[in-house]
Amino acid sequence: MQLSAKNLSKQQLLTVSQQFHTLIADLRSPRQVETFFKDFLSTTEYLVMVKRLAIAQALISGKSYEEIKRDLKVSSATISGVSEILPKKGMQLALQKMKVDVWATQTAYTIQSWLKKKSSLLFRG
Repeated sequence: MQLSAKNLSKQQLLTVSQQFHTLIADLRSPRQVETFFKDFLSTTEYLVMVKRLAIAQALISGKSYEEIKRDLKVSSATISGVSEILPKKGMQLALQKMKVDVWATQTAYTIQSWLKKKSSLLFRG
């Protein structure tokens, strides 16, 4: 993808940016977000975004560059670039939301497992 050499006015950029941000905020489910991004972005653009988040998660979990390179098939330069944006507000917000989602999923699984065990004990005896 190439960006046009003709710049938008500040007002045009503000308007289209606000519309884009509102659209993203209005998407109601992970499935809707996935559908939108897979249709809106090229496969390469989509993979770049997904891999950046995966790299960020790997970095904060303490994985080495070598592990990340091997696991995610990325270069040291890509990892370094993500490392530079880790402290930024947007990345921290994304990582915090992902951390909460992982916690919620794990907690739901634990509760479901406990309920299955409890119900099997109740019906046995």
